[in-house]
Amino acid sequence: MSEAIKSAQWQNVLKLLMLTMLSDGRAYERQVDTFVNASIELRSNMLVRGVQTRQMTLDWYISNRQDIVDIQTGETFENDLLALIDSLDTIPNKKPLLRALKNLSVRESERKTTMPGIMSISKERWARAANS
Repeated sequence: MSEAIKSAQWQNVLKLLMLTMLSDGRAYERQVDTFVNASIELRSNMLVRGVQTRQMTLDWYISNRQDIVDIQTGETFENDLLALIDSLDTIPNKKPLLRALKNLSVRESERKTTMPGIMSISKERWARAANS
């Protein structure tokens, strides 16, 4: 059996999901539901230690939203994002996570920006780490 994802790693997974979801700079009720649903589905597809209910996920979103927005709008966004991605390098089987990021990043492709999408950066970074 593969190693379970630790609580700190799961927190970083949630941060990465939320950064991806909030990449368009808006947070509507629909996006909150999207985040909660994506988190619950991803958790069921990955081996994660501990318990996290829908309510706990919603509470996490509410508690951490401003911190995530601050990262997103901060001057060190790129460094913070890369550190977050790198912190998840050791989790087993990233395919469910990449699939979730891809599903949440649909809006990223619609944004008018030259910054590469979070999903693309994550996939590239993990592929590079796996090959080294």
